[in-house]
Amino acid sequence: MIAEIAELAVAETHLEARLEARLEARLEAPLETRNFSVIEPVSLGFPWLTVFTTLALHRGEPVSFKAGECEEQRRELERALAPLHVTWLALEHGVRVVGVPPHNPALSSVSSHNPTLPPVSTAAMPPASAAEPPSAAAMPPASAAEPPSAAAIPPSINADGALLTQKGTAVAFTTADCLPVVCVSEQHKVAAALHAGWKSLAGGIIEGALERLQKDHGIAPSSLKVWIGPAITQGDYEVSTEVRSALLERPAIAEKVSELFVASRTGHWLADLPGSARAILTSQGVEPQNIEWYFGSTKRNPLLHSARRDKEASGRMATVVGLNGVDVDVVGLSDAGLNGADVDALG
Repeated sequence: MIAEIAELAVAETHLEARLEARLEARLEAPLETRNFSVIEPVSLGFPWLTVFTTLALHRGEPVSFKAGECEEQRRELERALAPLHVTWLALEHGVRVVGVPPHNPALSSVSSHNPTLPPVSTAAMPPASAAEPPSAAAMPPASAAEPPSAAAIPPSINADGALLTQKGTAVAFTTADCLPVVCVSEQHKVAAALHAGWKSLAGGIIEGALERLQKDHGIAPSSLKVWIGPAITQGDYEVSTEVRSALLERPAIAEKVSELFVASRTGHWLADLPGSARAILTSQGVEPQNIEWYFGSTKRNPLLHSARRDKEASGRMATVVGLNGVDVDVVGLSDAGLNGADVDALG
């Protein structure tokens, strides 16, 4: 009994020390910031990695990161992520994947390493969701010595994907139905962050990113862990025959056509975007048990933004992927802890 009491006392002391250390880290944060409620993957809980998608609400207040409309909330998120240096992706709904060097906005596209992908004609295809207006140009970085001010404009680059290899760097991009896809190598401490709407999936953004990881970094797809974040699901995502035809250009999707597309009305189909991404990932060698995805649909969950549901009034969630310089607690972020049951209850 005495031994058990002693063990409990030691455990309590260790817990107290850990809590004090976390409190000190928060008190020493360079800037105070509001909290953002976030969804985090269970399988990617590495101390060197930051991965999450923000919710549309926090304590009843709306939260959005739509480009050109929500710049102050973007700045607040950057302050919460300090000392990570954040690069925003100005989305093109294409297949461009860029490398992210530390503290350098002059990001050079390395799409020359991407496999040659057949062009996808989208002239007759209606957009699956409202697109973000791309940034006109890359912006100068905030000082590495201090968090960006409210007036500062963070670096951005026109792309739908990024590879992170350097500690202290992070990328952020927005979604409101499209898929956030995060591929991580635990051994190499490298991550790929992809915005995958139907156009990017049809163009081959996942295959291109996996080839880059293997060719440039020696990372086999079978060793990756993948998270597919909140997105619209099949029951809520109706597309035209033209969109279906474009997606069926990917062999992995064509092989599962009867599962991934269900006829809804003449000339229209219910498309499974998360399922399509999983089909592509496994066809490239990613182990099925290493793929985690968020259950539930953005369109049915009022805590998530959805362009299909809210049209032009829709906000945007932010997905952030960062390589921490040290094992850190991100200040100002709280895990919402939502799961599929929560989404069903809200839907």
